[in-house]
Amino acid sequence: MNEINLKIISPKGVFKATKSDLVTIETIDGFRGFQYGITPVVTIIENGQIWINSSWSKNQEIYWAKSGFVYGDKENLFIIVEEISKTKDDFKEIKINEIKTKSKNQHFEMSHKKAMIKKNIEKSKKNN
Repeated sequence: MNEINLKIISPKGVFKATKSDLVTIETIDGFRGFQYGITPVVTIIENGQIWINSSWSKNQEIYWAKSGFVYGDKENLFIIVEEISKTKDDFKEIKINEIKTKSKNQHFEMSHKKAMIKKNIEKSKKNN
């Protein structure tokens, strides 16, 4: 049986390079399986799991990935992700940190907007 060449790449470099009989990924179109011989494809990954090798394989591996995209052709599958982890707990920690950062950024933006509004109010009072 032919296997597809798989390479998972994160900002830290090549996370995994292997061969697989099946790679299943949650994409924006739903769960999708990739095998040797696929037609060329490019799709976006949803936050979630990546299964390497079929469920009946003794070598099945499961990873948690944070957004990215997939490019595949007949022989190769490239998965480019923002973050990837072996455990769901690591993935949860990534999501928590992402939410904290987003919250801090929103707080900063809101404070900046409030300051600009106050400045414009004071300016308009002086002009009247």
